[in-house]
Amino acid sequence: MIKSIIKKQMSNFKKVLHVLFVSLIATLLVAGTVTAVTTIGTSIATTGDIAISTNKFVVTGTSGNLNIGPDLFTVAGATGNTVVAGTLNVTGDVVMSSALSGLTGLTLTSVSVVDLSKAVNITHTGAITGTGYAGYFAKTGASTTNIGLYASASGATNNYGLIVENGNVGIGTTTPSATLEVVGDIVSAGTSWTARSATEANDWISVTYGNGLFVAVSSDGTNRVMTSPDGITWIARSATEANQWYSVAYGNGIFVAVSRDGTNRVMTSPDGITWTARSAAEANQWYSVTYGNGLFVAVSSNGTNRVMTSPDGITWTARSAAEANTWNLVTYGNGIFVAVSSDGTNRVMTSGKSLSNIIPTNNIFQGGTTFYGGTTIGAGTAITKHLSSTASLDFAAWTGGDCQDLTITVTGAVDGNTVYLGIPTALSSIAGLSFSGFVSSADTVTVRGCKATAGASTDPAAATVRADVWQH
Repeated sequence: MIKSIIKKQMSNFKKVLHVLFVSLIATLLVAGTVTAVTTIGTSIATTGDIAISTNKFVVTGTSGNLNIGPDLFTVAGATGNTVVAGTLNVTGDVVMSSALSGLTGLTLTSVSVVDLSKAVNITHTGAITGTGYAGYFAKTGASTTNIGLYASASGATNNYGLIVENGNVGIGTTTPSATLEVVGDIVSAGTSWTARSATEANDWISVTYGNGLFVAVSSDGTNRVMTSPDGITWIARSATEANQWYSVAYGNGIFVAVSRDGTNRVMTSPDGITWTARSAAEANQWYSVTYGNGLFVAVSSNGTNRVMTSPDGITWTARSAAEANTWNLVTYGNGIFVAVSSDGTNRVMTSGKSLSNIIPTNNIFQGGTTFYGGTTIGAGTAITKHLSSTASLDFAAWTGGDCQDLTITVTGAVDGNTVYLGIPTALSSIAGLSFSGFVSSADTVTVRGCKATAGASTDPAAATVRADVWQH
């Protein structure tokens, strides 16, 4: 009996010694500083947390890895660090949360000198039904200023702050439909300028951009046109005449320049290089030209009609200005043309839409209104063109139950256009007659007159019939 009790007490004493030994080892390996001579053979197994206070947990070795499985590895302490010399493999999600008072929650630094090395490489290859993000940055909170992403590059021969290799870029939109789509205003400060050399020391008065090319015109010099793809390197081009070229604009696939003197005071070019002389509506001093809503508009400082318009820059029509002022500049925006002058009672004139969507009396469309592009009434189908023509048609007498076809030339009419007829009383008053029209061939409208009832009709005299053709 006594022997049994002594044996049991010895067993308990061994257990106490084992616990004390494990605690001592845990203190050496975890709670205190692990020195270079401290070695952990294979692993440490624990059913609770391993708390590392303010000291460091260091894994050394040229090929040693720190593998963190699906459980948590927690470093406590405001100054605690986890240093990994080797590879850190994490199986599962990594969730990092910083409530420290420092400036940076996560710092990644690389001192690699290997070509194409990256401090961070993020790749997402998962096939997702929906939207996938390789990277998502968001800065929220009631700060004075929030910046979602800051990128900077410096110190190299070539510094690129941001390169988007593939895909569309959207600003103000999450569904960009072009290489760069901006929803909202674009503001360019233009506070820093770099001097560039012109091709000649001319009086360069106007410059425009279109079809990937800058084009400038001057009032003097040997070559009065110069072009540049980037605004930096310029090439001299010959103008059609040695005029004082005062303005150039681009629209509808063509460059148009106007001058204040010369025989032909308009010139056009499809590429800014080869120019063709065009006749102005009047021999005025044309100071400015612009393009908008399918129309070129130019203004002048003198002449009877100080405005001229053209749908193609080639054929021009004289228009009356609001006043006989010295009109110096014209531009287009928000559905309206605006011109300004240096004299006169009213030194601004407008043309186009008004607040009540009624075209003003003094406008470039006087004597009729021409719309370039489709015109939609309400929410209906856009009308792109209206054509109309008349002809004297001499139908013979109808015998009854028969039809006759005569034609009217309507230039521009094509098969399938909508046709309406204007039938005079001399024909529409004949009993039993009905008329219809259709485009039977290019530029030709056939007018068909049929008498469905029996009995012959009288032989009508020739009468003028109008054919209206509508294109959508």
